Amino acid sequence: LFCSNDEYDIFKQQAHLDYLRFLEYRSNELIPGGVLILCFPCLNDKGLFGFEILFQLLYKCATLLPITQQELLDYTYPLYYRTYEEYINYDLFKKFSLKLIKSELCDTRTDTFTRFQQGELTLDEFVKDHTRFLRSWTEPSLRETLERNNHCLDEEVETLLDQFWNLYEREVKELSNQFDLCCVYAYLILKKDLI
Repeated sequence: LFCSNDEYDIFKQQAHLDYLRFLEYRSNELIPGGVLILCFPCLNDKGLFGFEILFQLLYKCATLLPITQQELLDYTYPLYYRTYEEYINYDLFKKFSLKLIKSELCDTRTDTFTRFQQGELTLDEFVKDHTRFLRSWTEPSLRETLERNNHCLDEEVETLLDQFWNLYEREVKELSNQFDLCCVYAYLILKKDLI
Protein backbone atom coordinates (compact mmCIF):
# COMPACT_ATOMS: atom_id res chain seq x y z
CA LEU A 1 0.00 0.00 0.00
CA PHE A 2 2.71 2.45 0.95
CA CYS A 3 5.90 1.53 -0.87
CA SER A 4 7.74 3.00 -3.81
CA ASN A 5 8.05 1.20 -7.14
CA ASP A 6 11.65 0.27 -6.34
CA GLU A 7 10.63 -1.26 -3.02
CA TYR A 8 7.80 -3.14 -4.69
CA ASP A 9 10.17 -4.54 -7.31
CA ILE A 10 12.57 -5.68 -4.60
CA PHE A 11 9.74 -7.42 -2.73
CA LYS A 12 8.62 -9.04 -5.99
CA GLN A 13 12.12 -10.33 -6.76
CA GLN A 14 12.51 -11.70 -3.24
CA ALA A 15 9.08 -13.33 -3.42
CA HIS A 16 10.07 -15.04 -6.68
CA LEU A 17 13.27 -16.38 -5.10
CA ASP A 18 11.36 -17.57 -2.04
CA TYR A 19 8.80 -19.36 -4.21
CA LEU A 20 11.56 -20.91 -6.33
CA ARG A 21 13.32 -22.26 -3.23
CA PHE A 22 10.04 -23.44 -1.73
CA LEU A 23 9.17 -25.45 -4.86
CA GLU A 24 12.72 -26.78 -5.12
CA TYR A 25 12.72 -28.07 -1.54
CA ARG A 26 9.21 -29.51 -1.73
CA SER A 27 10.08 -31.24 -5.00
CA ASN A 28 13.16 -32.79 -3.40
CA GLU A 29 11.01 -34.11 -0.54
CA LEU A 30 8.34 -35.63 -2.78
CA ILE A 31 8.61 -39.15 -4.06
CA PRO A 32 7.89 -39.62 -7.79
CA GLY A 33 4.13 -39.45 -8.25
CA GLY A 34 3.74 -37.61 -4.93
CA VAL A 35 1.17 -34.82 -4.69
CA LEU A 36 1.65 -31.36 -3.21
CA ILE A 37 -1.44 -29.33 -2.28
CA LEU A 38 -0.81 -25.62 -1.73
CA CYS A 39 -2.87 -22.71 -0.49
CA PHE A 40 -1.37 -19.21 -0.66
CA PRO A 41 -2.73 -15.70 -0.02
CA CYS A 42 -3.02 -13.96 -3.35
CA LEU A 43 -4.09 -10.79 -5.14
CA ASN A 44 -7.38 -10.87 -7.02
CA ASP A 45 -7.77 -9.88 -10.67
CA LYS A 46 -8.02 -6.20 -9.63
CA GLY A 47 -4.68 -6.32 -7.79
CA LEU A 48 -6.31 -6.33 -4.34
CA PHE A 49 -5.82 -8.74 -1.46
CA GLY A 50 -9.04 -7.94 0.40
CA PHE A 51 -7.71 -6.38 3.60
CA GLU A 52 -6.67 -2.97 2.25
CA ILE A 53 -9.02 -1.06 4.54
CA LEU A 54 -7.47 -2.72 7.60
CA PHE A 55 -3.98 -1.54 6.77
CA GLN A 56 -5.20 1.92 5.81
CA LEU A 57 -6.94 2.28 9.17
CA LEU A 58 -4.00 0.87 11.12
CA TYR A 59 -1.76 3.47 9.51
CA LYS A 60 -4.28 6.28 10.01
CA CYS A 61 -4.63 5.44 13.71
CA ALA A 62 -0.86 5.31 14.12
CA THR A 63 -0.60 8.82 12.63
CA LEU A 64 -3.02 10.02 15.32
CA LEU A 65 -0.83 8.77 18.17
CA PRO A 66 1.72 11.07 19.84
CA ILE A 67 4.67 9.28 18.24
CA THR A 68 7.60 10.50 16.17
CA GLN A 69 7.94 10.33 12.41
CA GLN A 70 10.65 7.70 12.87
CA GLU A 71 8.31 5.55 14.95
CA LEU A 72 5.67 5.88 12.27
CA LEU A 73 8.19 4.74 9.66
CA ASP A 74 9.24 1.82 11.86
CA TYR A 75 5.63 0.67 12.23
CA THR A 76 5.34 -1.50 9.15
CA TYR A 77 3.83 -4.73 7.90
CA PRO A 78 6.21 -5.87 5.16
CA LEU A 79 3.77 -7.98 3.17
CA TYR A 80 3.95 -8.92 -0.46
CA TYR A 81 1.00 -10.69 -2.03
CA ARG A 82 1.76 -12.53 -5.24
CA THR A 83 -0.53 -12.50 -8.22
CA TYR A 84 -2.18 -15.71 -9.36
CA GLU A 85 0.08 -15.63 -12.41
CA GLU A 86 3.18 -15.57 -10.19
CA TYR A 87 2.07 -18.84 -8.62
CA ILE A 88 1.28 -20.53 -11.94
CA ASN A 89 4.85 -20.62 -13.18
CA TYR A 90 5.21 -23.48 -15.64
CA ASP A 91 8.94 -22.87 -16.05
CA LEU A 92 9.48 -23.45 -12.33
CA PHE A 93 7.19 -26.47 -12.34
CA LYS A 94 9.16 -27.99 -15.21
CA LYS A 95 12.50 -27.15 -13.60
CA PHE A 96 11.53 -29.07 -10.45
CA SER A 97 9.74 -31.97 -12.19
CA LEU A 98 6.29 -30.85 -11.10
CA LYS A 99 3.08 -30.96 -13.08
CA LEU A 100 0.14 -28.68 -12.34
CA ILE A 101 -2.92 -30.87 -11.86
CA LYS A 102 -5.34 -28.15 -10.83
CA SER A 103 -5.35 -24.52 -9.75
CA GLU A 104 -8.03 -22.17 -8.60
CA LEU A 105 -8.42 -18.65 -7.25
CA CYS A 106 -10.90 -18.51 -4.34
CA ASP A 107 -12.40 -15.84 -2.11
CA THR A 108 -12.72 -16.60 1.58
CA ARG A 109 -14.91 -14.65 3.98
CA THR A 110 -15.66 -14.89 7.66
CA ASP A 111 -19.28 -14.83 8.71
CA THR A 112 -18.86 -11.91 11.15
CA PHE A 113 -19.93 -9.20 8.71
CA THR A 114 -22.91 -11.25 7.49
CA ARG A 115 -24.00 -11.88 11.08
CA PHE A 116 -23.72 -8.13 11.75
CA GLN A 117 -25.78 -7.29 8.64
CA GLN A 118 -28.44 -9.83 9.62
CA GLY A 119 -28.72 -8.37 13.12
CA GLU A 120 -27.16 -11.32 14.93
CA LEU A 121 -24.39 -9.00 16.17
CA THR A 122 -24.79 -5.42 17.37
CA LEU A 123 -22.45 -2.77 16.01
CA ASP A 124 -20.47 -2.85 19.26
CA GLU A 125 -20.20 -6.66 19.16
CA PHE A 126 -19.09 -6.55 15.53
CA VAL A 127 -16.45 -3.90 16.26
CA LYS A 128 -15.12 -5.76 19.32
CA ASP A 129 -14.98 -9.08 17.45
CA HIS A 130 -13.22 -7.53 14.48
CA THR A 131 -10.75 -5.62 16.66
CA ARG A 132 -9.95 -8.71 18.73
CA PHE A 133 -9.16 -10.64 15.52
CA LEU A 134 -6.95 -7.89 14.12
CA ARG A 135 -5.24 -7.08 17.39
CA SER A 136 -4.15 -10.70 17.81
CA TRP A 137 -1.77 -10.51 14.85
CA THR A 138 -1.04 -6.80 14.35
CA GLU A 139 -0.34 -5.50 17.84
CA PRO A 140 3.13 -7.09 18.20
CA SER A 141 4.48 -4.86 15.41
CA LEU A 142 3.23 -1.68 17.06
CA ARG A 143 4.36 -2.83 20.50
CA GLU A 144 7.85 -3.58 19.18
CA THR A 145 8.02 -0.16 17.52
CA LEU A 146 7.03 1.62 20.71
CA GLU A 147 9.37 -0.38 22.92
CA ARG A 148 12.30 0.04 20.54
CA ASN A 149 11.87 3.80 20.30
CA ASN A 150 12.31 4.97 23.87
CA HIS A 151 8.85 4.27 25.25
CA CYS A 152 10.60 2.20 27.89
CA LEU A 153 7.95 2.21 30.55
CA ASP A 154 5.49 -0.63 30.18
CA GLU A 155 2.62 1.58 31.30
CA GLU A 156 3.46 4.18 28.62
CA VAL A 157 3.41 1.48 25.94
CA GLU A 158 0.13 0.07 27.29
CA THR A 159 -1.42 3.55 27.34
CA LEU A 160 -0.43 4.15 23.70
CA LEU A 161 -1.73 0.73 22.67
CA ASP A 162 -5.06 1.34 24.41
CA GLN A 163 -5.28 4.75 22.73
CA PHE A 164 -4.50 3.19 19.35
CA TRP A 165 -7.17 0.48 19.65
CA ASN A 166 -9.77 2.96 20.87
CA LEU A 167 -9.07 5.07 17.78
CA TYR A 168 -9.28 1.98 15.60
CA GLU A 169 -12.64 0.92 17.07
CA ARG A 170 -14.07 4.39 16.43
CA GLU A 171 -12.93 4.19 12.79
CA VAL A 172 -14.48 0.75 12.34
CA LYS A 173 -17.78 1.99 13.80
CA GLU A 174 -17.85 4.85 11.31
CA LEU A 175 -16.92 2.63 8.35
CA SER A 176 -18.60 -0.63 9.40
CA ASN A 177 -20.39 -0.98 6.05
CA GLN A 178 -16.96 -1.36 4.36
CA PHE A 179 -15.89 -4.40 6.38
CA ASP A 180 -17.17 -7.21 4.20
CA LEU A 181 -13.60 -8.45 4.08
CA CYS A 182 -12.53 -11.09 1.63
CA CYS A 183 -9.23 -12.95 1.57
CA VAL A 184 -8.14 -14.24 -1.79
CA TYR A 185 -6.26 -17.54 -2.01
CA ALA A 186 -4.58 -19.45 -4.80
CA TYR A 187 -5.02 -23.20 -4.52
CA LEU A 188 -2.63 -25.43 -6.46
CA ILE A 189 -2.31 -29.18 -6.79
CA LEU A 190 1.07 -30.26 -8.10
CA LYS A 191 2.32 -33.76 -8.82
CA LYS A 192 5.94 -34.88 -8.98
CA ASP A 193 6.80 -36.46 -12.31
CA LEU A 194 7.43 -40.19 -12.44
CA ILE A 195 11.07 -40.78 -13.22
